[in-house]
Amino acid sequence: MYCLAARDYWKKQYFEAKKQTSPHEETINKLRQQVEGAHRKLMAMMEGRIQQKKVPPSQKNNHKINIAKGQHDLEDLRRRVENAKMRLTSEMKLRNQAEKELRILKNELTQKKIHVTLTRSQQLAILKESEEGLLSSRTPHSYMTPVPRRTPVAPNHLRQSTTSHP
Repeated sequence: MYCLAARDYWKKQYFEAKKQTSPHEETINKLRQQVEGAHRKLMAMMEGRIQQKKVPPSQKNNHKINIAKGQHDLEDLRRRVENAKMRLTSEMKLRNQAEKELRILKNELTQKKIHVTLTRSQQLAILKESEEGLLSSRTPHSYMTPVPRRTPVAPNHLRQSTTSHP
């Protein structure tokens, strides 16, 4: 019973946290899109200034732009990896909890099967005993015990006549 209560408590906590997580993820995604939009505008402005001057950008500026793009992409990849790790750990926790619950349920099922088998065998033994008791009470013992067979013997007056001849 304690395991069931712990499981229910854990599930309740998990689903409450899950309910709170989705609105936060939505706001994070919106903010991330705003940051990426601002970054794109900044990059476009930097490239636009260079194009407005009609002067080819120096290699130094090109390197700076490429470094900024690379850093942004790197941060984005790190965020994605971190999110994937969090999802993986939560899925692993869920899987471990499900496996634990499965083991508990299998053990409970085995115990119940054993209990049913013992109960059934006890009931069969009781039925058999009561059946034997009913049969013995309905039939007299003389019918149940075998009667010994006698060999036919001649009557006494016939026996004497056969033995009295000299």
